[in-house]
Amino acid sequence: MCYNYFNDTARRLSRFYFWRTLTKEKVRCTVEQEKRILFIQPYDRPWMNPKFSAGRKNSLPPRAVFEVGQRIPLEYAFAFLDVNLRSKQEPAWSIEKIVTEKVREFQPDLILLAFPTFAQGAQVKEIILTAKKISPAVKIILGGATLNLIEDAPRRRWDWPVDACYWGNGAGITELIEEVLVAEPGCFLTKSDPAGSLIDDYTPEAFYTANSRFDFDGYLAETRSAGMNPGAVVELVRGCDRRCNYCAFGLNSVAKRSRKPATVLAEFYYLAQEGIDYILIIDPTFGLAGSETDELLNGMMVFHTNYPEVQFDVMTSSGHLTAEFARKLKEASCGRCGLGFETMSQAGLYFLAKASGPASGPEMVRKAVQNLVKAGVQVRLFHMLIPGEFSTDTIAFLLELAERKVDFIVQSSFLRPLPDKEAQELFWTQDRTIFNPARDTVEHVMEYLLINIAFPSMDLTFEDFNLREAIKQAIIEKRPLKSLFSQSCSEGRIVLKSGEYTFTESKTHDPMWMCIKKEALLCETFAQSD
Repeated sequence: MCYNYFNDTARRLSRFYFWRTLTKEKVRCTVEQEKRILFIQPYDRPWMNPKFSAGRKNSLPPRAVFEVGQRIPLEYAFAFLDVNLRSKQEPAWSIEKIVTEKVREFQPDLILLAFPTFAQGAQVKEIILTAKKISPAVKIILGGATLNLIEDAPRRRWDWPVDACYWGNGAGITELIEEVLVAEPGCFLTKSDPAGSLIDDYTPEAFYTANSRFDFDGYLAETRSAGMNPGAVVELVRGCDRRCNYCAFGLNSVAKRSRKPATVLAEFYYLAQEGIDYILIIDPTFGLAGSETDELLNGMMVFHTNYPEVQFDVMTSSGHLTAEFARKLKEASCGRCGLGFETMSQAGLYFLAKASGPASGPEMVRKAVQNLVKAGVQVRLFHMLIPGEFSTDTIAFLLELAERKVDFIVQSSFLRPLPDKEAQELFWTQDRTIFNPARDTVEHVMEYLLINIAFPSMDLTFEDFNLREAIKQAIIEKRPLKSLFSQSCSEGRIVLKSGEYTFTESKTHDPMWMCIKKEALLCETFAQSD
């Protein structure tokens, strides 16, 4: 009995020391083999939309950063490089220097790189080439909203040195990371899950801290110390079931998916507790989800009583914007609502394949604006510059709103085809926010200048009331609005008589810089005359 007892005890001790040794070795192997993952977010161009985030100058990183960070296995180290923030902290630094510093400091095994918009392609390419130059062995996964359109074109067509391309709703990214980390050098992988459900199984704390691996509080402190007051982007819906031929929401091959209202509301509370006072809700047709929208709006009304300083920015369809819905938006603390009015020209609406009857055309827009104005919500109007058309109807409508002292702002876009999987590396031609002499017409520039100088604009920080008066007189006298410009439009130079504004092309040979320079020159010239 005693012999068996001690014998059994010896066996148990032997097993204990064996498992303790094995566990130590396992921990040691885990530490030695720990993978380091770096997420890089390109910068947002600072010359765009100064009024979109007036007084904030920056938004939090896109949701992809947090979605990926939260889902990466806990045994991986995770870091984040916000190029926008770093460029604010070190204004003299180039993208190359910013990326070089972070890659050398963190020494990642894998880089996840966001490609948010096609127009950021040149910057994304520079980040890739810099990272590979500093660390040739590092793996790079390229993802983001753009790849929902162009898929694997960066590797298949452009020969970028990336190891994988991903497009979809995010659920498959963990599996792809595992595959890329063990893949042989030179192996190229793709993965997509555009029909998958949205990631909706998270708590805000775990989401924004990547399960305690990302110092979200420290990031906010750094952002604010750099002179920026960040707003947040909360995605309620991804994709759209409307197939407008000019909009990436509906044509990016991502099925429409929604998050639960309870998840979104919990995120609002968390962000408010972090001092965020501006939240942009991503949903191209806010309100069409029916009962889910009602549940969210009711929750937002309660939220407003606890955090009255927080303002929301939403976007919806004119046809859905009834007086009752506008009232609910106001009570839910929505300070601004975007509407796609595109153009008030019947011919232009037909060109855009938009119905133009009383129930869905200009009259519907007028009614939607009237309902928002009555509720006290600012109106953000999405305006499109249509090839070969100069919409006097649109300018007359905006003049009418200005005369009535309606609180509105205009966001203009140049209508161009969306990139697709056969896209070329001509990023500057796809930037819809900046005039492109290779794609746009003189009529485009004329309409853009009249609207964005004379009325509240997302692109400029002032309004020219003298130009607005000149437009009014021309309409009263039934003179063509083109008469407000000089007839000499040669050598890339267009002169607007009122205020003696001149729109000229930059003489640089770099196409992307040419577009940037023109937009910057436009703002600088006008600001001096303010």
